[in-house]
Amino acid sequence: MSFQTFLQSVNIIYWMFILFVVRAHSFVPIGLHSPNNIPCWRSPTSKSSTSSITRLLSNKVRPTLDDVERISRGQAAKRRGTGSRAVPHRLNAAERIEWQIAKQRRYLQLRGTGYRNERGDSPLANSWRNYCDALAIPCISVRRGVRLSSTSTLVEDCVIDFSPLRTASVDAFQLQAIATVAQSFPTLVDVKDYTPEALGLLEEDPLIMLEETVIWRIPMIRLVATFGERADSKRFAQGVAALLCGGEQPISIP
Repeated sequence: MSFQTFLQSVNIIYWMFILFVVRAHSFVPIGLHSPNNIPCWRSPTSKSSTSSITRLLSNKVRPTLDDVERISRGQAAKRRGTGSRAVPHRLNAAERIEWQIAKQRRYLQLRGTGYRNERGDSPLANSWRNYCDALAIPCISVRRGVRLSSTSTLVEDCVIDFSPLRTASVDAFQLQAIATVAQSFPTLVDVKDYTPEALGLLEEDPLIMLEETVIWRIPMIRLVATFGERADSKRFAQGVAALLCGGEQPISIP
């Protein structure tokens, strides 16, 4: 291992530790909710209880895991409105393999955006977002070879979509910590913040939409990190998923 590679490894370990501290001590785990019944990051001094988590996961428009599985197989959901004929969710055999793997590692890998011409959309991306909504966790996906960079090389996007948390306000310190971790990877191209605050689109009362609208009607609230190499995009997604979504595999250091 060269000295430069060693320094990069130490830097990544340091910033992943900082993000872990932010996740574990500055905020309570995902699954708690605000006084408005919206999931949020709160100070650990805030009151919480098992009933808080129960109410969050039983949100009236949040799908059940059973219905998510049913519509991914082309079957009718038990709860009306979970799916839509205009938004494809039915997976083919290849997509189902990736779907099952994603459930374990808590992030999804797509070829490009996962778009299928015959469906006019990405059933895999739609089903994964539904699954994350059912669990109230961020929707993390890696879009492989999604587009050409300015130097005509394929780049990889890691998209962290916070909309399944059903809160329009994502903690700024957490976003900064994630962005800083991304900058520790040598092939990072850029990090773009598409949250409502960053775009200046935060409505006076967005909570109604987030509480009463099915996930496929809600715009993504996302952070996008772009990398020049697939290995870095996967390691970044793996680390963020482990810290934010309970992913089984810890981040691997180059």
